[in-house]
Amino acid sequence: MLKIIFSFCVVAIFLAGCSSKENDSLLNDFNNKRDKFEQIQNTNKVTISQNGRVVGFITGLYQLDAKYEKFLVGVYAQEELQNLHFALDGKDTLRVEELQNSDYRLKQMPLKNKWSRYFEVTFIKSNSNVMKLNIINGKIWSQEMIFSKVPNYLNSK
Repeated sequence: MLKIIFSFCVVAIFLAGCSSKENDSLLNDFNNKRDKFEQIQNTNKVTISQNGRVVGFITGLYQLDAKYEKFLVGVYAQEELQNLHFALDGKDTLRVEELQNSDYRLKQMPLKNKWSRYFEVTFIKSNSNVMKLNIINGKIWSQEMIFSKVPNYLNSK
């Protein structure tokens, strides 16, 4: 009888010691992945094509903000970026700030690389749930990205 109680106590202590460490690690991992998943939901990507050939790409991350519409935009293009212009639903920016690759704000960007140039673009708050962000590089190319403030199934009829 004493052997059975002793064996049960050893097994219980072993299981209790292992599970508490694993649970904390699993919860931290889940929270990190949930944040990344929410960022990916707010990310959009388009390619830049000329004469049927891909010459670059643009990634954009819509950032939730109470006062403004903010986007982190990464642009990679083979040609030099000249007269880069941003517009949201036809309206000009309040502020455009080019970010260094080491900027802490880029940690939010799920699709980041060292060859792109990154910008934080700020606009006046929009009342629309669906927004069109236009990125124009002089007369060379123009691209449109569509972002949604709410899940896409709420925008469809």
